[in-house]
Amino acid sequence: MRGFRGSFWSAVAAVLLLLSTAHSPKPALAEDGSLAVEVLRSPDPYEVRIVIEGPGGTWTFEGRSSVTLSGVTSGTYTVRVYYRGYLVATRVAVVNGEDVALSIPIPFVDLVLRAVDLKGRDLSGRLYAKAEPREAYGDLTVSGSSIVIRGALEPLAYSIYVEWESPLYAKKASANLTEPAWSLMRRGTVQLPVTDLTISVIDREGKGVGGAEVRIANQLLTTGEDGRLVVQRVPVGYRGEPVSYDVEIRYMGYIVHRGPILTSTANYVFTFTADLRRLTVLVRGEAGQGIPNARVSLLREGNEVGTAFTDAGGRASFEGVIPVEHFLRVEYKSLSQTLRVLPSQMTGRPVTVQLPVYVELGGVPLSSLQLYLLLGGVVVTVIAVAASALLLVRRKARKVKVVGPIY
Repeated sequence: MRGFRGSFWSAVAAVLLLLSTAHSPKPALAEDGSLAVEVLRSPDPYEVRIVIEGPGGTWTFEGRSSVTLSGVTSGTYTVRVYYRGYLVATRVAVVNGEDVALSIPIPFVDLVLRAVDLKGRDLSGRLYAKAEPREAYGDLTVSGSSIVIRGALEPLAYSIYVEWESPLYAKKASANLTEPAWSLMRRGTVQLPVTDLTISVIDREGKGVGGAEVRIANQLLTTGEDGRLVVQRVPVGYRGEPVSYDVEIRYMGYIVHRGPILTSTANYVFTFTADLRRLTVLVRGEAGQGIPNARVSLLREGNEVGTAFTDAGGRASFEGVIPVEHFLRVEYKSLSQTLRVLPSQMTGRPVTVQLPVYVELGGVPLSSLQLYLLLGGVVVTVIAVAASALLLVRRKARKVKVVGPIY
């Protein structure tokens, strides 16, 4: 009986074992394959490093441009290629019991950048450029306005420094940019802080002063009729800082401004106000009457700097007079008079010049004294003529014999 029970429970255990085995998954069988990697366009295999990561682990190969892994476990593998220590390519391969081969070229590219100003104009001549990291490209050359970097690595970011010196103003402009090589290829230009300066010279009423001389960095320029001038292609930023220029502005020898100006990409328009005056002259006669058509000359240091003629009211004006000592010379027919004018008199009120003209007879100007003398002479002449006539009558009367009363 005991033997029967033991056999029974043994049979039950065997049946349960069979049932459990029938419902469990079968173990997967690994199918071995191979993975081959070849790096193309490598100028020096010793500069190449290949790193493969996958289910079986990580493999690193130094100084080789081609490798093969045999008997690898099926799965997904990541292949990374380094050139001179920089990651230049990443590929993913799926191995499933077969042989897989990857050809990975090193992405060399040539970069061409044009140096331009803020208006997009080429900057050639004294151009300098450098790029970092230096070991990550072949060579760099500058020709005209073009900067060429050969053998750059497309995915790698480069820091490029560009500098340009103006041949006219002896000042420099510079720019920095850091971008991947593929982005630099799309950009095509590097913009430097170089632009045109606009300088305006106005008077106190806001009117442009034409003919003002502007000296900037040993360049002498002259404002137009509107008081403006444009200084082209001026560096306004260098190594992140504004650029300073010494400027001197003169008008008719008078210094309007002398000192530095600070330029930047946001500050390149300048306006200077000249302390110019308006000089009004009133030419009057002795009776206070305005004398028209008198010629008024403005003299400075013996030189005539302006001429005007009086209107019907005897007024003449000069615009843009610099506040220094002047002389006024007034000429009217045979009369002439010179008057000294100081800056303190240039207040807007007219400077009065009185000519010895009281009246004009037959187009000849006469002063009151001349008129008095003339009238006095006429009276004396009349009296003299009358006296002479009376004397003559008396003399004739003596020669005539008179008889009887005369009625």
